[in-house]
Amino acid sequence: MKKLNQEGWGLSVFLAFIIVFFIAIILIAIGSAKVGISSGESSSSQPTSTPNGSTYTQSEIEQAKSYEEMIKSATAKYLLEKLQNQIDGQEMIILSSTLSDAHYLDPFTVAGNPCSGYSVVRKTDSGLEIVPYIECGGVYTTEAFRFKEIVP
Repeated sequence: MKKLNQEGWGLSVFLAFIIVFFIAIILIAIGSAKVGISSGESSSSQPTSTPNGSTYTQSEIEQAKSYEEMIKSATAKYLLEKLQNQIDGQEMIILSSTLSDAHYLDPFTVAGNPCSGYSVVRKTDSGLEIVPYIECGGVYTTEAFRFKEIVP
């Protein structure tokens, strides 16, 4: 009868090697995701399809969304300086063109698309609420944007 060689790898060493290998693969995957070199959907270089079929990068879409905050900030400054936070009635609409004409907002484009919009200002119990709505060509449009109903 033949004896087994006691100097080679045993089953326990082989299993330990497999476990260490899989842990290393998992750590590499997590590290690459944190650095941004994974192929996930969160990458800003991936184009995003819009309803009209054109594609824009996530960076361009985020840039367009930033225009909402610009309009909101310009509206707040305009209300404070020009209207002393007084609005007629319960709701007021301030167009981006009004803010531009009063030098509170500069013209804004994303991927060659001009952006425009308006702010709806409402009186609330805690003060004034400013809700911006924008449209940047085919790049991004705020949900419930109704500019054509507001300006004939």
